[in-house]
Amino acid sequence: MHRATPLNTSFRAYSSGGARTLIDKADDGQLMQEMGGNMMKGETRSEVESPQNYGFTSVVADATKGENGEITGSAEGFMSFMGGNRSFPVCAIMDDRRHRLHSLEKGDSAMYRGKDDRQQFHMTGGGNFMSCRDDRVQRIALVPKPQDDQQQQKPSPQQQADGGGSGGGQKQQQQQQATGQKAALDDNKKSQVYMEQTGSVQTQRHGPAHSAQRPSDSSTYMTDRKKSTQATDEHVHLRINDMRIFVDRMGCWSEIPMLVKKDSYCKE
Repeated sequence: MHRATPLNTSFRAYSSGGARTLIDKADDGQLMQEMGGNMMKGETRSEVESPQNYGFTSVVADATKGENGEITGSAEGFMSFMGGNRSFPVCAIMDDRRHRLHSLEKGDSAMYRGKDDRQQFHMTGGGNFMSCRDDRVQRIALVPKPQDDQQQQKPSPQQQADGGGSGGGQKQQQQQQATGQKAALDDNKKSQVYMEQTGSVQTQRHGPAHSAQRPSDSSTYMTDRKKSTQATDEHVHLRINDMRIFVDRMGCWSEIPMLVKKDSYCKE
């Protein structure tokens, strides 16, 4: 018969049971995210692994602290101790009451940033809603594939020649070791295909073709504005280089003499 005294039951619960933690800060610079925080009174841990679900990742905000350095608000985590070993904690679940998107309908799901950012992707019974503050950028872009994709997949002739030896195999294995990836924000606008929204303009690009919509006008152009169209409330124009045809409330005008010719591009 196994007897459990209150003392050893309490010790097993302390050593192998889980714990709630106040998260001081998270370190996302590691290949496996790490966090630091407080658990029981006087128990502080750092460099605790906090694995993320594949395909989804997040970084909680740092804790807010009072003048004496004590935490007054923070994200919270739920700690497990692998093998019942208190020296091997893993923080697998994090949440933050300060920022959580709440009061959703049953069946809803969402992604969000901090409560002041107003950036949300909310899937509801009525549809999908992506929201962003009007003083920030909402951008969807096709980004270039890495230039070294084929080099990583196909070893060079020298690597193939060295592959039979242990040295070559180790070198190739080191080169192919997983190193994670960085965010592909395209904030320097190198993409040739994108859609972007701000509070002042909505733009689209597909190679040389551009379009822009503002409260004051709508315009399109190829490569540069010397081949463009523009429409405002008072004026509409067509332009190729120095030739312009435009319409306003007074009539239809051209900056150079006009000729009559069938449009070979019109198929109807």
